[in-house]
Amino acid sequence: MISKGYTGQSFLERLAADWHLTLGKQKKLTSSEPALYAGAEGHPTRNSELSVGVIRDLSGDLRSFECQATAQAPRYEEFLRACVGLDYPGSDPKAAATWLTGVKPQLDKVFTEEKVKAPITSPLLRTGTTAIFLYKGNYSPSGTYVVRLVGATAPGR
Repeated sequence: MISKGYTGQSFLERLAADWHLTLGKQKKLTSSEPALYAGAEGHPTRNSELSVGVIRDLSGDLRSFECQATAQAPRYEEFLRACVGLDYPGSDPKAAATWLTGVKPQLDKVFTEEKVKAPITSPLLRTGTTAIFLYKGNYSPSGTYVVRLVGATAPGR
């Protein structure tokens, strides 16, 4: 869990509106630990995508937040920076944006030089009650980025 009582819903709605993403209906997931999923996606240009997804526990508390962007999407770097600005209690959006600005070029360099088939993952950033990481995979012709924020505290804290 990212923070007790924090759903992330207003952030998700604001991000979807700012980036012209279509919000889907919340769905119940029945994996090993039941949860709720909500997401939004958009296609700003042909063959490009921006999307977000949230996973909440059954009480509605946010467990994880993810943004995905194809490298050919217009302003995809701005979108990723907006995503690391998640406004949970104790967040540090400025530190997260600085981290993203520093880690993305490193990830791009390894991705290009190694011509990898598997996703490349950045080092973690711990901020407040979350851990944040960026990865890049070859899911689109120019690569696809995913920023994921996950709760880094034990449940009930």
